[in-house]
Amino acid sequence: MKIRSGFVSNSSSSSFVIFGVSLKFPNTDSFYEDWEEVEGELNRKGYVSVIQDREDNKDREIIVGVSIARLDSDESWIESKTIDFEELQNKMAEMRKDFGVDETVKFKLFAGTQAS
Repeated sequence: MKIRSGFVSNSSSSSFVIFGVSLKFPNTDSFYEDWEEVEGELNRKGYVSVIQDREDNKDREIIVGVSIARLDSDESWIESKTIDFEELQNKMAEMRKDFGVDETVKFKLFAGTQAS
């Protein structure tokens, strides 16, 4: 008999830590089609995103920012990076410009798990 120790799951998931901001997008019938284009542009600029599904079916909340760490359920190591505070400040300034976010919006560290 084979015994597996460690994480066992029939579904795939990814854990993440992202430094960024939560943005709202209208929940339309074509949301996912429209989002593919936006996500492609974000990826080209080195950003990552996580869609937060809401139960009330209103606007979609999407976390957009810089990946600090990520672990997929089928991997045994964490993809992570070291980033100093000055670099985070520079990234925050870039994201404010790229996303059209004003100075009143606070950037945060987001950590969570999503189905993948």
